[in-house]
Amino acid sequence: MTGGATSIGTRSTCRPIAGDLERPDGGPLPGHNLVLVGWGTGYYPPANCASYYYWVDTLSDPCVVRNWNDSTYYQPGTYWFLVAPENANGPILYGYPCPMGTTDLGNDYTLTMTVTGVQCETEILAKPVAHIEAESNCADPLNYVDTYNSGCDAATPPGPVQLLAFDAANAWRGQTFGVMDPNSVLHRDYDWYSLTVTANRRFKVYLYSDFPSTWELWPANNCAAGPIEGVDVPPCNDAGVFTRRCYPAGTYWLRVYSTGGAQCGNYYYLALTEAGACSLCNFAPGGSDLDDPCDDVNDYDTNAGCDDPNAPPPHFMAFNCAATYWGRIYAGLITGEPYYDPDWFTITNTNTNNRRLRLTVTTEFLAQVEVYLSCTDYNAGNPVAGLFGVTPLLVGTACPNTTLTATTGAAPGTVFYGRLTCIDQFGNLMTEYYPCAKGNNRWKIVTACIV
Repeated sequence: MTGGATSIGTRSTCRPIAGDLERPDGGPLPGHNLVLVGWGTGYYPPANCASYYYWVDTLSDPCVVRNWNDSTYYQPGTYWFLVAPENANGPILYGYPCPMGTTDLGNDYTLTMTVTGVQCETEILAKPVAHIEAESNCADPLNYVDTYNSGCDAATPPGPVQLLAFDAANAWRGQTFGVMDPNSVLHRDYDWYSLTVTANRRFKVYLYSDFPSTWELWPANNCAAGPIEGVDVPPCNDAGVFTRRCYPAGTYWLRVYSTGGAQCGNYYYLALTEAGACSLCNFAPGGSDLDDPCDDVNDYDTNAGCDDPNAPPPHFMAFNCAATYWGRIYAGLITGEPYYDPDWFTITNTNTNNRRLRLTVTTEFLAQVEVYLSCTDYNAGNPVAGLFGVTPLLVGTACPNTTLTATTGAAPGTVFYGRLTCIDQFGNLMTEYYPCAKGNNRWKIVTACIV
């Protein structure tokens, strides 16, 4: 198919079927059933089907139409689908013989796929730029050696970087690629730029591409340090996003690359805009230090709550009303796989009358805070009214913070189940850029049960 987003509908003939999707060029999401495996043209397909990632669980009940919509952009190419019988307990290995004569054995299904084209190359090329970066070798991308702006990805780092000055008048138009070799190894063209801030500043990185792309900020001339922050940008997002952190005066390097696959020669637009004064986040913990173990080596998580009932107990941190608590999250690689640390807590209304729960949250990162009355409500996506939100990010933000208040009172004895996670500027769950060793991962929650 040509590039675009997808919508898939499945319907089984009175037997459960499953619908999960997976791709080889993007980050994993939970699931396991019907599978979409994407290998494009050119250097595809790989030698085997061993490498893939699951997306979403779309287990379909018998005789019920289920729809799955995906806004992810797919490069042109051929994609595979697998439909298999499954129920809530997993795969069904027996009981589906082939049809015999005119007997209906209940093993039929229909699958409909709709593709919506997504294309913004024309708009990207129409944007005025001051510089053009066009060094990708599309004749032989697998053996391409970048001598133009290879930065920390050079064979002997650091390689050259290009100057990226602030304001749209100094924008760049670049080209890149992300192609798979016959052994399912993704080869990318990483482009590096240098920027300088003269005082405490937060600014927008305006990365506009017709493929999923990523930008990262690194300390200049320090490849061993790794990225300070980064974000995956959806295709055709014609806008910049603020950096999560306020940056003190100094020089930094910006790394740009395709998040997954991208046809060689694909264009992107890059600019730094809306720089503004900000204050550094001087986090003041206070209250009870829960010493939430920041363990991104063994992932010994004792407050995984409703996300992982099989994790070590006690599963939830026990909070009281009218108290202050602080702890830590992490988001990074564990045994080579992206992972995140959801921090769960409980609060019980121990008063003799109905009370509304209020949470004041301060973090060193962008956070999503959500509260439920049970794990069942969490799995159903049914939070307590008024207790679902994020710590907003504005140009002058120091430490991200928010206050959430339930809209109605809860009866005495009610137990609230709260969850705090790290998210990016698009509201997506973070699975990298916050390893324990780098810090900047603390949170503080002030609780109150009000009338």
